[in-house]
Amino acid sequence: MHNTRPWLRFVVNPDETGGTNTTGDNRHSDDNNEADAAKASGDSDSEVERWKAFSRKWEERAKANEDARKKLEEIENSSKSELEKAEEKLAEANKKLAEAEALANQESAARLKADIAAEFRISKEERDLFLTASDEETLRKQAEVLSKRRAPENPNQGKGSDSSRASAKAWAESLLK
Repeated sequence: MHNTRPWLRFVVNPDETGGTNTTGDNRHSDDNNEADAAKASGDSDSEVERWKAFSRKWEERAKANEDARKKLEEIENSSKSELEKAEEKLAEANKKLAEAEALANQESAARLKADIAAEFRISKEERDLFLTASDEETLRKQAEVLSKRRAPENPNQGKGSDSSRASAKAWAESLLK
């Protein structure tokens, strides 16, 4: 009568049953009984062993689940038709081909940039920074504009000019007079 809710435990009046028992509903697992026994004894070594046993048990279950997963994969693979297997291989091959084509396009674009940069005497840093187009025509336009914007190089830079040498000679002679 009192035990209508199995998730609750009721204590029965000792006068009614003639003892101090509970409802008699023992729904504890074996693990809990072991835990209760370990707590009662107060032995920490048995508590450690109990937890190690729990760990081993769950490791074994995990290994069994992994084996079951592998077997299921094998069954699924064996049940596939030859057409499905060929379709999967074709999809993988198409993916690899697309990756190879993208890599080839990148390499050819880099080679084209390097050739145009060399033609217009553009440094590697300027090439990487300013030449951003992907087609040859636009790259040539970018390189041309970049080469025009740079200051013209003086071929006699650092050598000194004849006029400056003459003025230096005249100044030195004026000092000696």
